[in-house]
Amino acid sequence: MHSTIWKNFEILGLNDRYESIIASVGYEYIEEHVLKTSTGEWVKLTLEDLRAWMSEKVVLWMLYVYARGASNRACYFLLFF
Repeated sequence: MHSTIWKNFEILGLNDRYESIIASVGYEYIEEHVLKTSTGEWVKLTLEDLRAWMSEKVVLWMLYVYARGASNRACYFLLFF
């Protein structure tokens, strides 16, 4: 379903027009998660948990929007680096 929506966005030329808004929503989503899970957390390392969350929740969404049809190698790079 998501891939169809983003494909239609691209066909209509909406990705370029609304790219900054789409990115802002993504950044706000990430910031909200970081503030919820990491604020005041000084004892435990949180980067690995954040990386796992990003891989599960954010990277796949970004692939639909920005890299639909990307190779598996590119997807691996986005997930782990």
